[in-house]
Amino acid sequence: MAAVTGKIVPARGPKVFGWDPVFEPEGYSQTYAEMGKDEKNKISHRGRALQKLKSFLDEGKLPGQSPLMPSSIDGER
Repeated sequence: MAAVTGKIVPARGPKVFGWDPVFEPEGYSQTYAEMGKDEKNKISHRGRALQKLKSFLDEGKLPGQSPLMPSSIDGER
């Protein structure tokens, strides 16, 4: 998963989590703090990772799980 690139700018937007008020992703004119939650989650590494995990869970398998060997999570082998 690729890192999000951008630049550090003077703080803008509400004072929220960590770097959000000072990080402006490349190609955007707003900091994470100024973006809506949905927009931020589309591009942030955390949002993308959670979406990928959700896709795996929706498919009923975990990352790295072989389709030939069932998971022992449910107690079966």
